[in-house]
Amino acid sequence: MGQVYRAIRLETGEAVAIKVLHRVRAAASPGSSFRRESRLMSSLQHPNIVSILAAGEQDGRGYLVMEYVPGPNLRTLMQPGVPWLPDPARVVLEAAAEALMALHRQGILHLDLKPENVLLRGGRVSASTVKLTDFGLAIRQSEAQTSAELDAVQSSMLYSAPEQRHGLPLDERSDLFSLATLAYELFTGRLPGRVYVSVRRSQASLPAALDDVLARGLARDPYFRPPSVSAFSCQLRAALT
Repeated sequence: MGQVYRAIRLETGEAVAIKVLHRVRAAASPGSSFRRESRLMSSLQHPNIVSILAAGEQDGRGYLVMEYVPGPNLRTLMQPGVPWLPDPARVVLEAAAEALMALHRQGILHLDLKPENVLLRGGRVSASTVKLTDFGLAIRQSEAQTSAELDAVQSSMLYSAPEQRHGLPLDERSDLFSLATLAYELFTGRLPGRVYVSVRRSQASLPAALDDVLARGLARDPYFRPPSVSAFSCQLRAALT
């Protein structure tokens, strides 16, 4: 979709990240991800969300000026088949949940939660260093019921909810499914399959209650998931306490 550069704002001297789109047509379209991302995120401020500072177009290419977060994304700290310990995994998941809840309070769905879109300032894991980024697929929940908007939603198939893959109506339980997928991967070192396999096969010390929480979050029918990311996060915290 685009390239991200580190730059310096001349008026302040602060480091920023600039996301520049590759294709002219993508920037020009009124319904493009660039315009949607800049419109939805320009006024949203949250400690676990990368801030958008400015947006514009030059030479037919759209660009976003964003908060610069020095550090890796979560994917670079994950190894296939290697589970995370419960405490750091819980910190990452709770911070990601806080970011999603902030979006949902504004009626916005992220729809592309995955390890590559979770940044860790300084490579450290804490409640204040986890940052959710890349809002190119973000959409207002009120608009997620229309087929025109749904056709544009093409996130990572590995983390997106079944209803998102099949062009069905979306709500915050779609983001919840992605969060549950990330949680399962952190606790086991692998992605969940269609048939749920206990996380205790990877870490025998994990509580049995965690399986109940994750299995509900990964339900293919959103009706059987918790009603909100907030509810899921509370259940996850209780299971790990």
